[in-house]
Amino acid sequence: MRYGLAPVTWKMWTDKGTEIIAPVHHRYEWGYLYGALQVGGGGCEFLFSPQVNKSVNAVFLEQISKRDPYAMRVVIGDGAGFHHKEGQDHGGAIPDNIRILTLPPYSPELNPVEQLWDLVKDGICNVVYPKLEDLENAITNELRKFWKDPKRIFSLMGDSYLLSKLNAI
Repeated sequence: MRYGLAPVTWKMWTDKGTEIIAPVHHRYEWGYLYGALQVGGGGCEFLFSPQVNKSVNAVFLEQISKRDPYAMRVVIGDGAGFHHKEGQDHGGAIPDNIRILTLPPYSPELNPVEQLWDLVKDGICNVVYPKLEDLENAITNELRKFWKDPKRIFSLMGDSYLLSKLNAI
């Protein structure tokens, strides 16, 4: 997920005839959040990064791998250029206990983490953050709900396509 100091503006409810004034302050400082949700145990992993590329993706895959080095992990990728893809030679960039499932093109609805990003944006919208660190703290507070209550993670799962593909791997 890309996040930045230009605020996320969502619709707001108000009484009829009342003008809504949404906070806006266009600043162009960005960061990226890598995320993975654990289907079986309800766990999650996140990594804040100032950039997005295959090297950072490899660091994130290593972080996932180290959570339980003896467990096999299937990581879903959406085919973005900075994601490692299934069936490609990665030159040792992917840990041995990681398998990649690349989703079909133009199908973000199949990836449960996309639903998480929408929920995070709901929690941080319509606010101007003075520094990127303040925004990252607000995002962390939204994510905390998921690592404290695994049932929230399970609520993002349940697509039959996704579960059938994971079981096949």
